[in-house]
Amino acid sequence: MKRESDRSPEEATDEELLDASADGDRRAFDQLFRRHYAHVFRVAHGALLDGAEANDVAQEVFVRLYQRPNQWSRVVPLRHFLFQVALNEALGVRRRLRAFGRQWYLQRAQRTPEDAVQRSQTVILLERELLALQPRQRAALALYLEADLEPREIALVMRMTPNATRVLLHRALEQVRQRAQSAGLVLPDDSPQLALEEA
Repeated sequence: MKRESDRSPEEATDEELLDASADGDRRAFDQLFRRHYAHVFRVAHGALLDGAEANDVAQEVFVRLYQRPNQWSRVVPLRHFLFQVALNEALGVRRRLRAFGRQWYLQRAQRTPEDAVQRSQTVILLERELLALQPRQRAALALYLEADLEPREIALVMRMTPNATRVLLHRALEQVRQRAQSAGLVLPDDSPQLALEEA
């Protein structure tokens, strides 16, 4: 079995990488960045609905981690801590939100001209409905849809009770679904569902 000091950055735990980074090992921090950036970006994008803004938020999250590694208490996984910082930063952004398209819908869209028009209209309608949500609802949906967190994990990240988190998610999903349907948009059969009961 390898000793901790003999592990490559790819094999090291987040704790080991952050400790090494605090000691000046740039490769260790680069590995943390590669390991978590895409997840942090997706969560920020889900909350902001804007790629450029989400990239700025994700970059800021890692700048803060690099400058102040001791902010992570290690009580929760680093991934959850980074999501928490990203959401705090994203919810503080006050710029106009633009361009939105959910991967779960776009991946299933056909390539005909009619489908391209429908896809474009769907993106516009979904953007409008998601912008109508409260920022905390968008943040919870981002963690659920983009980061694949369970409601109990979202509760930890957002500092809410698990029951309050499930209610927040359920209401947000239902609001988007009902408003989209009233606007004539039929969501795919495999669009996200959430049961209120504890899993």
